[in-house]
Amino acid sequence: MRNVFRNKVAAISSYLEIILSVVILVGITIMSVQLILDIVMIVRGISNASMAIPFEKFMGDALKLIIGIEFVKMLINHTPESVIEVLLFAMARKLIVGSSSSLDVVIGIGSIAVLFVVRRFLFDKQEKSLLCQEREGT
Repeated sequence: MRNVFRNKVAAISSYLEIILSVVILVGITIMSVQLILDIVMIVRGISNASMAIPFEKFMGDALKLIIGIEFVKMLINHTPESVIEVLLFAMARKLIVGSSSSLDVVIGIGSIAVLFVVRRFLFDKQEKSLLCQEREGT
């Protein structure tokens, strides 16, 4: 009885994750239209010799969309790699468009370096062990 209830709760949560992913994708699609309009405004601003939209705002919006897409992948895949990808993009966005002090930049770069180290040593070992298993199997 207990396992049946757990299985139902797990199934419901999986469906809710899928629904949430679809809602986020709809939001990303709507924001993408705004990003295209921002590009048009930038082009018009360049031809009029005045910048209508600051480039930092444009980059911030574009990186938000990328983070949203990676977040949806994370919800669907449930892998540590996807979590690290989301964190990498979020940290990169903070460094690129955030108004940060020098200390924040150094901490951000250190955080990104740690994420790369974790990805390199944790996931490369997993991939190597999978390759070894495949070679032994054939």
